[in-house]
Amino acid sequence: MDHLLAIDIGASSVKAAIVRSQRWEISHRLSSIDIHDRHFDELRAAVEMTASVALELDPSISAVGISTTGSASVDDVVISSGFYSGYQNVRWLDVLAPVSDGRIRVVRVLNDGRAAAYGTYLADRHARGQHLVHFVIGTGIGGGMVVGGTVFNGTHNFAGAYGHIKVDPNDQRKCVCGGRGCVELYSAAPAIARSAIERGLTLTYADGRGVREVGALARAGSEAARDAFRSAGRMLAVAIGGVANVCDPACVTLGGGVVAAAQDGQGGNWYVDAAAAAAPAMVIPRIAEHLRVVEASLLNDAALIGAAAWAAAGQPGHPVPVPA
Repeated sequence: MDHLLAIDIGASSVKAAIVRSQRWEISHRLSSIDIHDRHFDELRAAVEMTASVALELDPSISAVGISTTGSASVDDVVISSGFYSGYQNVRWLDVLAPVSDGRIRVVRVLNDGRAAAYGTYLADRHARGQHLVHFVIGTGIGGGMVVGGTVFNGTHNFAGAYGHIKVDPNDQRKCVCGGRGCVELYSAAPAIARSAIERGLTLTYADGRGVREVGALARAGSEAARDAFRSAGRMLAVAIGGVANVCDPACVTLGGGVVAAAQDGQGGNWYVDAAAAAAPAMVIPRIAEHLRVVEASLLNDAALIGAAAWAAAGQPGHPVPVPA
């Protein structure tokens, strides 16, 4: 399996790439396909088209790794997804084997947060080969954990719901999960856009899409925009501290669209830097002494690389070696 197809199913699009397994790097990016009606029929057609294009480019491909929104079981069945109607109990091998005339023989599926964590473990220049906790911050907040080279899935395959760590029990706003006080309400993209507007900024989009505008304003010199990122980063530090106190990671990496939007263009990051500065105060001293919170170098490529590596691993509990 020198080359594998990696597919990343997000809330509104399907991204894909051909991944070279020798060093876990992307060798060819495929065109992204937007999803409009959020129904499984449209999603299925997009994934089938992606596989067909990939096989035309590289007929040797026989294995596919899929990073998906929602949850997947260890035997590669999508259990649930809140974004697409009809996207439950789906085994992607049953879809892709027939449309590829049997050329695709392996399809493995992993939750997108855990896929990003695995890709970070394998290829991120800051955290490769380390026990890590990875946060993916976008419209929501998710992520994953890799311990001893193995992805931690949890007993019921729901591990990594970092966005629903409670950081303010007195907040009466309701989260999408039905709870209150979740870190998503403070540190995800919609919260940052809302915070920027409350600080007097005018955005085209008042939802998660506005975070890119906040980033542009911050790079143009807006202190209000920078403070929106910093405030969100400090609240994320509370959640980081909760996870770090429990599992004592070698590294905490932050990736996703919010992190990309908060880059200052000079090697710094308003969001990550604020989280990193605040996190040590949230953990016990012996963990704070070693705690590293850094920007993930792969950003949105991590899930693609992790999905490909998951397919190459074959079976759960058989980690892929980290390249030298």
